[in-house]
Amino acid sequence: MKNLRQRTALLLEGNGEYRKIGHIIDIFLITLIMINVIAIVLESVVTLAHHYKHAFLMLEISSVSIFAIEYLLRFWSCVDRVEYKSLACSDFKRRLKYLLSPLAVIDLLAILPTLLMMFITFDLRFLRVFRLLRIFKLTRYSRAMQLLLQ
Repeated sequence: MKNLRQRTALLLEGNGEYRKIGHIIDIFLITLIMINVIAIVLESVVTLAHHYKHAFLMLEISSVSIFAIEYLLRFWSCVDRVEYKSLACSDFKRRLKYLLSPLAVIDLLAILPTLLMMFITFDLRFLRVFRLLRIFKLTRYSRAMQLLLQ
């Protein structure tokens, strides 16, 4: 019987008996990424940004919350993924290797600008442009984009 961390790893990777639900999660995340990219573009129009400020903020907060949970779950469960489990080292080193992988860096960059703007008091509006990096989260779901990273 698999423990919770192993099941989480399989679920996030869409492997084994979790293939169907993993696919549903992938579709949900891809849709959320695309909605975010569209919202970022729409928010660049001053009149839309002003009129729908609250809606954009709610979308941002909920999206970053979901992306942060995904990031933390991937970090926690990465030691049970095949490519990291086979490494002859500690779980700490496996997690460090995961954190330095291109996909993990992209995932972090997708949430970091908003987290910084929430917790740092000086003007960080210039970081908003980095929210567009969320489109690179799609590399996880596209073989062609993964090849570009390699």
